Amino acid sequence: MLRHRCQGDRRTYNSQTPEFYLILSTQNSRGTNAEYIAIPWDKIYPIPSESGIDTRTGAAGFVQATTVLTFMNEAYPVKKGDTVLIHTVAGGFGLIAAQYAKFKGATVIGTTSTDAKAELARGHGADHVILYTKEDTVQRVLEITNGAGVDAVFDGVGKDTYVFSLGVVRCADSHIQVRQEL
Repeated sequence: MLRHRCQGDRRTYNSQTPEFYLILSTQNSRGTNAEYIAIPWDKIYPIPSESGIDTRTGAAGFVQATTVLTFMNEAYPVKKGDTVLIHTVAGGFGLIAAQYAKFKGATVIGTTSTDAKAELARGHGADHVILYTKEDTVQRVLEITNGAGVDAVFDGVGKDTYVFSLGVVRCADSHIQVRQEL
């Protein structure tokens, strides 16, 4: 689904600022395994060295955020008033997805496994968190939505959640798989 490859762990030199930066780029360039490459500055997202974020973490966060943006703007355009279900809401993708869905005005229902993860998810925008280890997810989603179900499911789990996700989504076309593990 992503339109660009993502490269991480690169250094760039900006001639206007005599410092080196660790960067992430969405530039689909040839030669990205070379020691030095030329990328337009507007295609580079600096990771400031004082942030303490290493390039692997930065690249992972960038890919997760880009995936969330693609899914919530293109696969199913989340809008104000929607109710969405996010599986693994306390993971990297889930935390970003919860925040972005909330920013767009949606009610966010998430699933996770522990009370600690549920608190983390609530702190990142989840309105309702279902502990799938203790609760029936389908029953709880239908209870929260007064039987209506959700407008979209963002599923980063795969085969273990696929069937019951279809039981809570209003339209089967709005079940978005992050992975293809069916």
